[in-house]
Amino acid sequence: RKHSMGASTDTYAIIAGGHVMGRYSGDEVSVKTVEGYNSSLTKSVASSGMDTATWFGTSIKFGSYALFAGGTSNEDRNDGYTISNQATAFSGSMTRVYFPSLSYQRMNLASSVVGDYVLFAGGKPTKYSTGEDSATDVVEIFDKSFTKVYGVSNLPNKTSNLVGASVGNYALFGGGEIYIPGERNLKTTDIVEAYTLV
Repeated sequence: RKHSMGASTDTYAIIAGGHVMGRYSGDEVSVKTVEGYNSSLTKSVASSGMDTATWFGTSIKFGSYALFAGGTSNEDRNDGYTISNQATAFSGSMTRVYFPSLSYQRMNLASSVVGDYVLFAGGKPTKYSTGEDSATDVVEIFDKSFTKVYGVSNLPNKTSNLVGASVGNYALFGGGEIYIPGERNLKTTDIVEAYTLV
C-alpha cells in the first residue's frame, strides 16, 4: 500500500490506512489495515482497523495515543473518491478507542500537538472528480480527554498540503497551497502560523 499514515503510541510504531491496487487494472482501493511494530520489531495487526479506509490524511502521537484523521477514501473501486472527517485513535495495546469526528471533511490537512492539546488545520474539502482545487482555513482543537475546544482562530488563508510541527508552547502550521477565489489552481505559500494554548 501507499500513502499510508504513521504515528506512535508508547509501545508501538503504527502504520495505518493507505491504498492498494484493486481487482481491475489501474484500479486503486483504500484500506483500513492497521499494523504496529514494537521495540523488538515484531509486527502485530490491530483487531479493529481504521473507522474509514483512508489515505492522504494526517497522523500524530497525542499523549499515549496514535491519532489518524481526515483523508480520502474509495473503498468501492473506482466509483469516485469521498473525503473523510473521521478520526481514529489507537492505544498502547493497539486497541481502537473513540475519538470525535472532525467538524469538516478534509484531506491533505496537518496536525500538531502542544501541551495537552492536539490541533488539526487546513486541508482540502473537495473531491478530485470536481476538477477544481479548493482548501479550508479551519483549525480544530481537542484536549487530552478528546473533548473539542472552541474559540480558536482559523488560519489566515485557506490552505492545503501544509505541515504541522511544535516547539515550546507553540503549534506551528506552515507552507502548503492556498486557495485564491477565482483561481482554478492553488498557489504555493511559505506562510507559517503559530498557535499557543498553554
